[in-house]
Amino acid sequence: MTDTDSFLYEIYTKDLYKDLKQWRDFFDFSNYSKDHSLYDDNYKKMIGKMKDELGGKILSQFVGLQAKSYSTLTQRDNQNAIINKKATKGVLRSIVRKKLRHRHMLDIFEKQLCLVTTSKCIRTKNRKILTTEIRKSALNAFDYKRFIMSNGVETLSWGHYKIKTLTKNKVE
Repeated sequence: MTDTDSFLYEIYTKDLYKDLKQWRDFFDFSNYSKDHSLYDDNYKKMIGKMKDELGGKILSQFVGLQAKSYSTLTQRDNQNAIINKKATKGVLRSIVRKKLRHRHMLDIFEKQLCLVTTSKCIRTKNRKILTTEIRKSALNAFDYKRFIMSNGVETLSWGHYKIKTLTKNKVE
């Protein structure tokens, strides 16, 4: 999964931190705890250095619906406690904070659902203050910027030469 300035990798290795040690000149490890073996603030906020956004914590689950709409579950400092981080572009923060959970985003992805939210807001029209109720599609599993392959995970950009063949075979 990628975003404008982020990458999400699944890495298979026996000891990730040992492997990262040999590449430490490419990373900013300043957000790791000071007692971590990789902690180093020499490259803090230096342009061009990669950064572990989780600060050495273990990512246990990730659900990415669209750009800037995702949820992560992260282990908190060798404890059983789990931290949930949610990013949802275009959804009111109060709805995200009070009602939206990681399992909701997982359901939306797995069952190809659409979450519609209703919120009240104050607007002005012709110099009059009005209270309005807005219903909008907040989250959905359909990526309208990409062609989704039959496995539901892999995608192609619209206009890719393989799309004609894939959709032709589906129709026949």
